[in-house]
Amino acid sequence: MERSVAEYAQEAGISERRVRKLAESGQIAARKYGNSWVISEPSVLYASHRQGSGRPLQEAAAWDLALMQDGYISSSQGRARTQERATLLRSFSSEQGYDPQLEKLAMRWLHKRATTKYFRAVAGDLNDIRNDPRLQATGVSHPKSGLLQAEEFDAYVLGSDSLQIIDDYMLMDTTRTRANVTLRLIDSTKLPRVIPRLLIAVVLLERGTTREVSAGKQLLEESI
Repeated sequence: MERSVAEYAQEAGISERRVRKLAESGQIAARKYGNSWVISEPSVLYASHRQGSGRPLQEAAAWDLALMQDGYISSSQGRARTQERATLLRSFSSEQGYDPQLEKLAMRWLHKRATTKYFRAVAGDLNDIRNDPRLQATGVSHPKSGLLQAEEFDAYVLGSDSLQIIDDYMLMDTTRTRANVTLRLIDSTKLPRVIPRLLIAVVLLERGTTREVSAGKQLLEESI
């Protein structure tokens, strides 16, 4: 069933401006008659997705979404749902500047992407930790952040490898403010060879300093 922009906006629970933007970018099925758009995509799909948008995704779904945003094709059974989420993220892309709603949505969705642990390492071991193939840099430790920090290291790691790494480098549990090693444990059998920009961005945004938030916003926009 076709409907007007106003009708679709009311059914989907979004603004008419957002509907036009989605239609113009081809992210929903629509046709233009003169100066008006007619929407043919079922609004229930968009509306139901939007209603669940505030809930954190489970770890596997969060990684699927982030990897898809960087062009990697998901092989999971939830691929169609992942594509829907990616479409919603892209709808926040704007030539008029950064949309803070994008940041809020990304941080909510990706909250469960990993379990974060903070450690203190001997400073002389940091270079070896940084070059350990069992670890994948993120946040300020990833080159894409533009904020490489020599005095600390932040990385994703398989949960199954974490205990051995802690033992290998004699890492000591500590608080976030005292840590020079942050391990983000993921419950998977294989660590992705590439950490997607969306996950790097969220780490930077969570850390909260002016420089990190600025870098995180830039990566977040690039990722969509």
